Amino acid sequence: MHLTPESIIIGIATFIAVIVASYIGRKIKDNVILSMVVTVILTLILLFVIYKVGIWIYYK
Repeated sequence: MHLTPESIIIGIATFIAVIVASYIGRKIKDNVILSMVVTVILTLILLFVIYKVGIWIYYK
């Protein structure tokens, strides 16, 4: 099993994105569906942003 820098960065980005998005999603107590949708959207956005920043830092 080869661990490339990209796989390590995507693992860290996934961990951070899920923690932050689930914390923010739990703050929305009005509607369960709205909370789930916001959590999923935030997770995807944060995952993309953190991954791009990690790649930018690694190759800089």
